[in-house]
Amino acid sequence: MLFTATVSVFTQFATLLIDKVLTGRLLGEQALAVISLFSPFFSLVFFASTCISVGCAVCFSIYIGEMRRNKASSFMGLGLALSLVVGCVLGGAFFLANDWIVEKFAYDAQMIPFVQDFTRFFPLFILIAPVYAVLQEMVYVDGEHVFTHLSYVVLFLGNVILSVILCGNFGFSGIVLGTVLSLFLAIAALVPHFFRKNCSLRFNFHFRWAYTFKVLRYSAVESSEFLFLTILFLIMNHYFAVHFGSGSLVVLSVVLDMIELSIVFGGVWQATEPVLNVYRAERNGKAVRNMMNIVNLTLIVESIVVFLLFFAFAPWFVGMFHIQTQEIYAQAVNAVRCVSFGLFGIAFVKVYASYYLHEKPVFSVFLISLVFLIVPVSSLVPASSLGGMVGVWLSIVFSSYFTLVVGGIAFGIFFGLDRFPLLLNHAEIRKFFVKSMVLTDENIIVLRNRADEVCRKMKVCDRSRYKIMLLVEELGMLCTSLNAPRKVFGEFSFCVEDDYVNVFYKDDGIIVDMTDLEQKLSDLRSYVVSSFMANHRDKLYVLTVSFNRHAFRFPKENRQI
Repeated sequence: MLFTATVSVFTQFATLLIDKVLTGRLLGEQALAVISLFSPFFSLVFFASTCISVGCAVCFSIYIGEMRRNKASSFMGLGLALSLVVGCVLGGAFFLANDWIVEKFAYDAQMIPFVQDFTRFFPLFILIAPVYAVLQEMVYVDGEHVFTHLSYVVLFLGNVILSVILCGNFGFSGIVLGTVLSLFLAIAALVPHFFRKNCSLRFNFHFRWAYTFKVLRYSAVESSEFLFLTILFLIMNHYFAVHFGSGSLVVLSVVLDMIELSIVFGGVWQATEPVLNVYRAERNGKAVRNMMNIVNLTLIVESIVVFLLFFAFAPWFVGMFHIQTQEIYAQAVNAVRCVSFGLFGIAFVKVYASYYLHEKPVFSVFLISLVFLIVPVSSLVPASSLGGMVGVWLSIVFSSYFTLVVGGIAFGIFFGLDRFPLLLNHAEIRKFFVKSMVLTDENIIVLRNRADEVCRKMKVCDRSRYKIMLLVEELGMLCTSLNAPRKVFGEFSFCVEDDYVNVFYKDDGIIVDMTDLEQKLSDLRSYVVSSFMANHRDKLYVLTVSFNRHAFRFPKENRQI
């Protein structure tokens, strides 16, 4: 899931990276400098796409977590409608402003034909990119990995092949057209998922301003990152062109690509977020804490690996852009190695800003604005005065760790150190018992006995305690028999409230609703489970991120169930 999520967040940036690499190799440094000048426009499109796609995916997973399927499905149609509106508005605006853009972005006469070629098909890219972003995010959050992977392959290979072919016929504009056509093909690769039996997505359209504001809120971190990068790129492009010459734009382009590559750290969060939202909907603070411990370890390992790769293979990374001037090539290699020291800080800022978004959206956006706009821009002039371009790269490294320190201090002041860093209520955590494991007969018996101990400790009545023990054993055993010989990973969690005990069961086995009384009775155990479901009212099943999820409620005191 981590691999899929990492590639998922990388797809939007990959289109720009592939275009830059092909431009440098096929058309030379002058064309590469032009596409670098248009990086802010790409970031603006990614900002608009992310505003919709991420927010819709998050809202979908939250309402699925709350077992409100009908409300969750409305975000699919809303996302597509909003993406089409945004694509038409931005694409139309770019088309109308085409002459002004050519005039302002051609810093010398040699750039004019390249700028004119680039802008020819770019409005089509603006139109289709948000639609693909929404479809790809929604299919991913629905738990479908086969067609998601297929769309990535189609997008990457299609972009390379079509851009190379069309560049020979249309020049610079052929590279943009190749990107547009590859997006259409990638969308076609996602379509079969909507005809699958286990697809939870529905094209229901219910426009409400409240839904739209929720979408914008839950995409604030990822989208604001692209917005701040758009502003940062505009400022740095102009500053470098004026103070260091047009040749420096090639070096800046490589560095900005590297900064945008830090988006891969968002893959760690995206892999975690759908399931984490389910735990948040259950108010399962213990499971949230356990998952974030895994996230922390993964971020440490991933950031160290990415740092070592960039530092060791900086010449290869820069060489992809086919830079011919040796001085510019050497400057770009040194810049990549310098900026790589800041990746660790950027990784943690990005992930924790996304985490805080649900409860503290202003604080989340504040962290992203610090690391991607406020600190780099405010230090641009003094850093370049003291150390030239190297000083600018060092200021980017400084901004990541400065944001971590300032963010920690601000958290302690406004939210209290006792809730650092996850904003969890420790009293709520103590209400939960969570156990994840591979379902085997031995593990299930151990879990059944553990459930007995928890219920006794929390003074749950005997009637409910026996029912919970029966549920754990029979449900777990039935799941193993239905999936044999395949090993199934399952999780039981118990939350003891003042009056009720909530039991949540999840597994990654075959899709089956144990609460369905029409299920075929294949053996004695399935009969026992079916009889239990027929006599227990407080139960619910929701397919969640392609795993089975059952919820049950039992009274803590003796009463009718």
